[in-house]
Amino acid sequence: MTPAEMIPNTPYAIAESVRLLHEPGNVVEVRVPHTPRGTVSGYFDNPYLLARAVAAWNGKASIYITLNLLKPEVLARAHNRLVHWARFATDSEDVVARLWWGIDLDAVRPRGIPASDEELAAACRRRDELVAYLVGAGFPEALRTMSGNGGWAVWRVDLPNTDETTKLYQTTVKALGQRFTDASVVVDPAVYQPAQLVKLPGTIAVKGDAIPGRPHRRATIQAPIPHHLVEEPHLVTIDQLRWLAGQVGAQATTYSFPTRSGTIDLVAVFKAKNLYRRELPDA
Repeated sequence: MTPAEMIPNTPYAIAESVRLLHEPGNVVEVRVPHTPRGTVSGYFDNPYLLARAVAAWNGKASIYITLNLLKPEVLARAHNRLVHWARFATDSEDVVARLWWGIDLDAVRPRGIPASDEELAAACRRRDELVAYLVGAGFPEALRTMSGNGGWAVWRVDLPNTDETTKLYQTTVKALGQRFTDASVVVDPAVYQPAQLVKLPGTIAVKGDAIPGRPHRRATIQAPIPHHLVEEPHLVTIDQLRWLAGQVGAQATTYSFPTRSGTIDLVAVFKAKNLYRRELPDA
């Protein structure tokens, strides 16, 4: 299968993208939140049945899948089908192991609206700069995706689902946020949980209304796909992640990005992305 064939735009390609992210037989949750029928969810061990099941929702709401290895018994919640008003969804206790470590970059903009072409391009450029930084530090090449409004980079791992792993993920995301977040693009600091979701490649990201200059776009896996992911995956090691975690604060001011104002106001960035979990005290 060539990289060009992996750009999802058909039900078959949607299934093939799931196969790229998960080994045969892995159980994957599909989740469609915020629909007129509540949260729509299902568990699949057949990617082709998954692709058929999501067709009715594609373009009507954003569709997500889990990234990590789930307990096989959760398949009994909704076996290769979607249910409306789902009472249960994947949480950390359902995750057996971490399969992927990833970073999500988004353009800073008002909440609940699609990105403009310029904002999307800025987020993807920053993602590519982040990948280049890590490859230069010895990491393998990343699988790059476009979520519809931002850019993801994910790397294969083989790590246990433990509190230690979760804390390590959180610290690595913090280290990259210090280096690559500015007033125009932000590294999402929340992408570290075991039950992490990503947009299902091949489906349309539906955020707000599509208007001229801010369209709804199809999430894609972007070419070229690293050959090591198709053949024998090169894993990011726990030592590499520990090295990255150790960069928190160490070089936070040595890598900068030009901004229109010439300064970086992280408070403004986090407020714009609604990333604070509590109100900030007055200065």
